[in-house]
Amino acid sequence: MGAVIYYAGVLHADGLVSAGDITAFLLYMIQLIANFVIVSLVIGNVSKMVGASDKIIALMHHVPKIHTNGGRTIPENEVVGEIELRDVEFSYPTKRDVTVCRGVSLKVAKNKVVALVGESGCGKSSLIALI
Repeated sequence: MGAVIYYAGVLHADGLVSAGDITAFLLYMIQLIANFVIVSLVIGNVSKMVGASDKIIALMHHVPKIHTNGGRTIPENEVVGEIELRDVEFSYPTKRDVTVCRGVSLKVAKNKVVALVGESGCGKSSLIALI
């Protein structure tokens, strides 16, 4: 852009172009550059979409190792107990001053399902790891 303005100044000094011609040319050039910027952004977004669609297609074709429907059912006579936690307190060895769980009690009866729900970092995965 600097080179164009310099050369336009030289041409204007020689009387070959008018100031209006230079202004018009610079405005057209700015519009053209802006369109190239927009096209490059669109091409970048399209390439991101193609990459994301590849991941989505891979997820759609993924066959999980653990079957969530059907499969083997554990007979009731094979389930032999319950899970009980009493006043659990837990902190990681690397961060002993940060308590992840404090005073957590939990009892899951035989043949029951329990969901652990909470904010990120509240200790859900830590409880599962302890069990």
